[in-house]
Amino acid sequence: MSSSFDLERLLAESPPKRVLGLAVRAAARLVPILAASVETAGPEALEWMNAAHCGAAILKRFASGERVSRFLLGAVADVLRGAANANAQVMRQMGPSKETEWAEYALAAVAMAADAARSIGTPKFGTTIGQAVRAVRHVGLVPEELLGTDAAVVATDAWPDLWPEGSEPSWSRDGWERYLRGGPFPALFGERGTSATVVAKS
Repeated sequence: MSSSFDLERLLAESPPKRVLGLAVRAAARLVPILAASVETAGPEALEWMNAAHCGAAILKRFASGERVSRFLLGAVADVLRGAANANAQVMRQMGPSKETEWAEYALAAVAMAADAARSIGTPKFGTTIGQAVRAVRHVGLVPEELLGTDAAVVATDAWPDLWPEGSEPSWSRDGWERYLRGGPFPALFGERGTSATVVAKS
């Protein structure tokens, strides 16, 4: 399996919502890294993770063909940008760290995927899809071969598990465990973020 893929080709040849699904899955894999920011930002970082988790679940539903309003898609993008602003404030107060940088890109990946969802059918769609995927790639924690695997099945009706059995990295498992211990969290966008299975296992 190729470890890379031609995003421009996918955009030209594949249904937009399937390409969006690829970007959402890439962003969802990165969500649990937000739990690492507890060390610098405190427990509020788990609220950011909850927002990203619930937002990714909404985007997954939209990409799968469910009806989701533009207002709700915009709300996902706005809330994630609010979390990113809070993370930026931590960076200004505490100085940069790998945890705050990871959080910056994890939040941006979901927000950009939401922007892409709102821009299907416009020239902006390809740009925002590319930004979401690049944010995930920039962190370097999600193996490129998983993105390539998703790209290879974009034209089909089903996705593989986010992480092949036994391959989920320790930072992801630890992040979900910390998140679940810190909850329950409020439902956002109609999605209750008390279980990692909403997006982590599908």
